[in-house]
Amino acid sequence: MIFLISLPDCAYLVHHNEQDAEHASGLGNKCETNKLAARPETCLDRIDHGNTLSREAGKDQLLEQNDARLSSAAKIGRHETVRLLLEQDGVDVNSEDTDGRTLLSLAAENGHHATIQLLLGWNEVDMNSKDRDGRTPLSFAAEKGHHAAVQLLLGHYKVDANLKDNTDCTPLSFAVQNGHAEIVQLLLKRDNMEVDSKDRNGRTPLLLAVMNASFEVVQLLLKWKEVDVNSQDTDGRTPLSFAAEKGRRAVVRLLLGQYKVDANLKDNTNRTPLERKEVDVNLKDNVDRTPLSFAAQNGHAEIVQLLLERDGVDVNSKDTDGRTPLSLAAENKHHTTIELLLGWNKVDVNSKDRDGRTPLSFAAEKGHHAAVQLLLGHYKVDANLKDHTDRTPLSFAAQNGHAEIVQLLLKRDRDVNSKDADGRTPLSLAAPLRRTGTMRLYNCCWDGTRWT
Repeated sequence: MIFLISLPDCAYLVHHNEQDAEHASGLGNKCETNKLAARPETCLDRIDHGNTLSREAGKDQLLEQNDARLSSAAKIGRHETVRLLLEQDGVDVNSEDTDGRTLLSLAAENGHHATIQLLLGWNEVDMNSKDRDGRTPLSFAAEKGHHAAVQLLLGHYKVDANLKDNTDCTPLSFAVQNGHAEIVQLLLKRDNMEVDSKDRNGRTPLLLAVMNASFEVVQLLLKWKEVDVNSQDTDGRTPLSFAAEKGRRAVVRLLLGQYKVDANLKDNTNRTPLERKEVDVNLKDNVDRTPLSFAAQNGHAEIVQLLLERDGVDVNSKDTDGRTPLSLAAENKHHTTIELLLGWNKVDVNSKDRDGRTPLSFAAEKGHHAAVQLLLGHYKVDANLKDHTDRTPLSFAAQNGHAEIVQLLLKRDRDVNSKDADGRTPLSLAAPLRRTGTMRLYNCCWDGTRWT
């Protein structure tokens, strides 16, 4: 072996072997006599130390190489290679790659059940090891939908199925998000499973299932008594709220209890679903919107109908802007939804938001012809109501040049010369913007005293 040895004021290249021992011992004589005469053994000591460091460095390098080979073998499922390497002295079964993933995590993520089985049989293995993101082997297997891997991991009593990662997601959360119904079923059979565990956004597995349109998973979760159907996330949104917003009619029916869940259906532990908590259709989110608000805003008429049939539904609930489901439907041109809401006895057809705007005001401003027709066809609708700036629906229609809407509004008795807070009439609002169609309607139909 060859060592580069640094000494005070000199450096020597030493060939260290049994034949060169005598030569090595005389190296000190080549140093300056006044600097090395008193310490001839120091050179030998340093040679021996270098030799030891070399052996240790070689051993560390070999261990690092073995760790790299282990990670690679576990990742691609070479379980025999994994076994042989683990039998080497000093090899760590919990060695981690650059992402902090252990051999078990790599095998679980890639669904190599033979490798998983081998590793679970190793006494020192950490089956709940976490990587840099806080992910566990079970978390990876559940996310990827590896059924056999999940079964193996859940079969070990030390595996904690409720461990959360850095975003507070559990293995159940990952299985639900990816629509792995069979994995969800396996996890739900685990004793002490936290079915309402929330992630950092406050979302439970049920809420995640609804968001991801996983009908089968929603069904599975609703069989469990512990599931909170009214759970709210950090924005105050509920499962019903999301289902209503996205127009998922089948899921809405499930949540409302219109699809029957077999109360006698047993799982593998002989447990049956018990009566669950009633869904609250009026729960509001952080901006005070209800499931009906979201359904109306997005024009999901069938879901609006389902919600309206629910006892106790608040058809006039207002959000933080003071807008009711009818206002939201009118603003967004959903005439079928408007028709449904107008048919409800308790609906306030002249509801005002915090700016004093009515459903008719929004429909007129946006130029929604069918919506304006429907609203004007209701005997209770007041077409002359003003907002906080004293503008009427006619003012908004004229200003935006919606000639057809102006014509519809002119057929109802109204104050056509009403002035807003700035003293402007509907005609004066149309003139500066050259709304010629609107102005022509005024000129041809108004004789100075009445509309002809």
